[in-house]
Amino acid sequence: MKLIAALQRIKPEDIASEESKEKFINDLPWWISGTVGGNTPCVETTLKDGVKLIFDAGSGMRVMGKFSDLPADKHYHLFMSHFHWDHIQGLPFFDSSYNPNVIFDVYSPFADMKEYLAKQMVAPFYPVDFSAIEKHFNFHVIKPGQILNIGDAEVTCVRMSHILSLAQRILPIQKSVRKSLRMLMSCLLILNTPSKKLCER
Repeated sequence: MKLIAALQRIKPEDIASEESKEKFINDLPWWISGTVGGNTPCVETTLKDGVKLIFDAGSGMRVMGKFSDLPADKHYHLFMSHFHWDHIQGLPFFDSSYNPNVIFDVYSPFADMKEYLAKQMVAPFYPVDFSAIEKHFNFHVIKPGQILNIGDAEVTCVRMSHILSLAQRILPIQKSVRKSLRMLMSCLLILNTPSKKLCER
């Protein structure tokens, strides 16, 4: 997929000389030219209106913080499917977590989500306590089937077969262009449940 994404970007002038070829490779986005593997689930989606949604806070969140642009409104919507270690460990290493001007709205089916996130940021395991960043985090309990209007998208919460967890389906609010964005997130579930019904639609 990365090779296809790179090939789709090539223009005739990009292969006109050795210098232009090297420049083309160097200018590729990090997610195409970077090393694959090693990170746990974290997916960022930017809506047409610039609103940014993040799905889970695995170790990939640290990388995202280094290469992704800060939202213009300095506001992230973070959806937590569940709180296994591989889905939360990136949050303490996400640069924007420590920026008091950045707001996080966190959504999860677990009412104790704040406590779960805080438990990984305690001595002697981590040098910064969650209390140092919690003031710009807002927490929202969501339920299966619940629909949230965020930016120019409609986000539907979908129950998954992996413990008590929710994935999200994103659709543009304009139903006529619904097919332009349809995402169903659960990397861990897809890997571990190859023959089971993945979700209740």
